[in-house]
Amino acid sequence: MRLSQRARDLVARCSELDKFADDDGIVCIPSVRGEDPASDRLLRLLHATGVDVASSRVQEMLSKSQDGSSTLETWLRDRFFQEHCELFHQRPFIGHIWYGRKDGFAALINYHKLVDAASSRVGSGSKSHNNLHYTIEFKQNARKRTR
Repeated sequence: MRLSQRARDLVARCSELDKFADDDGIVCIPSVRGEDPASDRLLRLLHATGVDVASSRVQEMLSKSQDGSSTLETWLRDRFFQEHCELFHQRPFIGHIWYGRKDGFAALINYHKLVDAASSRVGSGSKSHNNLHYTIEFKQNARKRTR
């Protein structure tokens, strides 16, 4: 493939971010089982990529929260999934699982990691993908009904 030197350099730098990837594809929004909360993990990733979290653009994004708080945790829990679905035309590859309580369990699930793990068992990858897709569609429809 023909790439400019700048593009090649950027691709090479992407491997520096591998250490931020989650092994199992499940990122809990609150801290669970000794893992850092998703907001802390996201802050470290943003810092490593050179994003200034204190910038006006990031703060503007955070300030749009419905309950008036402006934290990454609130954004991840309340708005990330909806914005992700809109960005990818209602074909998300990140799922949001939660119990509906702000102080309860919530996690972001990477479809691809989950399907890859399930597909290592013959014939099960497609079934896991379909089950997860159904779960996320159910959650999206439940959210619409409660608004």
